Amino acid sequence: MPTTLKPNNRPERMCIGCMQRDAKQRMLRITVAEGSLTLDETGRMPGRGAYLHQDDRCITGFVRSKSRELRSLRRAISPDERRRLAELIYMRLDRHAALE
Repeated sequence: MPTTLKPNNRPERMCIGCMQRDAKQRMLRITVAEGSLTLDETGRMPGRGAYLHQDDRCITGFVRSKSRELRSLRRAISPDERRRLAELIYMRLDRHAALE
């Protein structure tokens, strides 16, 4: 009788900074709330979401991206919105580092 492998039940998402798949728990979720991009701290906000690793390389890649639209959010995104969101992420990371 052949052995069957257990399916990987961990949800995976693609990072919009490096375009690599990884575990959902390792990334920050970005959503649209009241017309503007925001961080989904709880991971439970309604609507579509995009995911980004919490490292500098991915955040920088996201800000420098020439793409005019985030397909995962089905929304256009300006360079100013990218920079503002990166600032929110860095503030969040600094806040969590201070708590540790």
